[in-house]
Amino acid sequence: MPYVCVMRFLIYQGLILTFVFGCDFNSYGAMQDKEVEYTMRAIGHQIMLAHGDSTTRVLPIQRSGQSYVISFAKDWAFVPGEVVNATLMHLQHKDFASNYVIEVKECSSNEVVYSYMVGDLKRADMLTCAERDVSAGCYQVYLTWEIQEEVQEEKSNQLLGWSIGGGVLLLLFVVWMNRKKPKDETQFSIGQFTFDSLRGILRFGKEDIELTEKEKDLLQILFQHRNETVTREDLLHHVWQDEGAYEGRTLDVYVSKLRKKLEADSNILLENVRGVGYKLIC
Repeated sequence: MPYVCVMRFLIYQGLILTFVFGCDFNSYGAMQDKEVEYTMRAIGHQIMLAHGDSTTRVLPIQRSGQSYVISFAKDWAFVPGEVVNATLMHLQHKDFASNYVIEVKECSSNEVVYSYMVGDLKRADMLTCAERDVSAGCYQVYLTWEIQEEVQEEKSNQLLGWSIGGGVLLLLFVVWMNRKKPKDETQFSIGQFTFDSLRGILRFGKEDIELTEKEKDLLQILFQHRNETVTREDLLHHVWQDEGAYEGRTLDVYVSKLRKKLEADSNILLENVRGVGYKLIC
């Protein structure tokens, strides 16, 4: 495969992978945000229900740095254990939530009133003061986790794996395209001619020039020793072998016929080396 074609293939592959996985990342992120927002609202409603309130509205979910914020339309009092249970109910089977921190903060001061962590800490540690009632006030529930980064890293690793796999496939494809093909031992280039030694044909452009069996054998040995002098004895032995007696001028006649068929290419010379033999110059 030509170098330019390989480079084009590499560029196209890179663009395709970037487009496919870029779209995948974007769509994955959008879907995850929607799922998280829906889950946060469900947690907010469950928190209210756990405290006997089915009418207080959960405000639109907000983002604060790496945290999702659940806010409510009016002040509320809470029991920490109920907040824990409401959160666990909706997050324990979610792929995007593994190690996370829940914080209940006072709205105006942003002071943490209660917090707990899921994942690395034991349940007993999480539920410290779980049954302590917290008086009514304006509180927001903050949910923060690290799994998003882990999922993003996993997707990045997946992209890297696909890219490496694509590169290996590309390399194998290039090697296969450039594999060393066995040479056709029956066709040779002689100047501007193509010599088909199997069919006994000289091709010049679109014209086919037929050779006799003796002309074919003669041209073949001369080409094998091109630019070298081949003795008359070697030529006679190779072409006529043990066919019996032949006239001394027979070789010269065939050389003359062969020279005439090669004259279309002026750069090819079938030279007579006086007293020795013949030389094909090409």
